[in-house]
Amino acid sequence: MRLNTSLLVSLWLASFAGFLAVAGLRLKLGRSEDDHLHVLDQDAHLVGDQAATARKLDRLDKWRTVLLTATLVLGIALAALMVYDAWQRGSMPNT
Repeated sequence: MRLNTSLLVSLWLASFAGFLAVAGLRLKLGRSEDDHLHVLDQDAHLVGDQAATARKLDRLDKWRTVLLTATLVLGIALAALMVYDAWQRGSMPNT
């Protein structure tokens, strides 16, 4: 029995591409982040911007974690299936 892994490879590539996209967005947003403490009254408008950016970064971090976990699990499962398939083909007698 020959294992068709094209669907699993496609799923893995999609999860990896999603992870890269989210990581890139996170990097871009993180570079524009203002990480200074604003305590003066004249800087009050900056506090809201900082809070909004922090919420966006938190959401991206959650998605990045989910996509990284999915990519790793799918990759390990794909590798295990390929090893199992190779082992099965090696144990069958040649006919």
